[in-house]
Amino acid sequence: MRTLTAITLLLAALPNPLQGSTPQDTFDKFATALVSKDFATVSSLVVGGTSDLSGFEAFAKEDFKGLSIAIKVDSVEITGSKATAKITSTVSTTPNDKSDIKETVELALQEDGNWKIVPPKKVEGNVVVGLFAYLAGNPAGMKEMVADAKKAALSTVRLSNMKQLALGVMIMMVDHDDFFPKNPGTLKKQIMPYVKNEELFKDPATKQVLPLFLNPALVGKSQLKVKKPAETPMLAWGKPGSLWFDERGYTYVAFSDGHVKRMDKAGAAKLRWSL
Repeated sequence: MRTLTAITLLLAALPNPLQGSTPQDTFDKFATALVSKDFATVSSLVVGGTSDLSGFEAFAKEDFKGLSIAIKVDSVEITGSKATAKITSTVSTTPNDKSDIKETVELALQEDGNWKIVPPKKVEGNVVVGLFAYLAGNPAGMKEMVADAKKAALSTVRLSNMKQLALGVMIMMVDHDDFFPKNPGTLKKQIMPYVKNEELFKDPATKQVLPLFLNPALVGKSQLKVKKPAETPMLAWGKPGSLWFDERGYTYVAFSDGHVKRMDKAGAAKLRWSL
């Protein structure tokens, strides 16, 4: 019986249509179904794929005209009923617009001798098979991914805003013999002529003005007094001793040399505010 099982597994991995599918067969069907928007078939080729196709709604509305996807198995390692395939997905919308996307995909051999794609626990990087396999097993995944993308975009805007505010302070200091502002209570008013953008002081998510403060240790000091400008915070949101953190748990700090960092609570707790 063990010998028969071993033979069955071996034959399933071979390119013999009479003995189930090969990993390449599975990827070929997957690509064909994807281009034709046959998401039911896409889901059927995934381990744990559900009949709930709501995760594909965003793609169902897209115009796939001219879309071509070819998936090539570059290498595959088969161990019993499991396989790890390194693949290249060639995606094109026109003959002159092609991109090759490489990814590693896990597969599992089913009792009927066919291989199915094992969905990843989360989608990382630029992937094709991994993305749709994830959605097949996690219908709510698209909403989660869109929400995460929005949070990431907001984080990028916050980082950019702080960078522009820091640049405003640095330019202002050039006009004041390289001294930091002497009156932190009017910091916004002092910076505004140099940044000329009210939106920089607002959180992009809530549109509410965020409290911006200058490191108290720098008030009225010469920049020459800062021994380690790349390590000494200059600007931050919140108030001294109580930084503001966004919905992802990040705060944004501009340092005395002008560079800006996105920091979590653990990293922010290690900041050195003294000169």
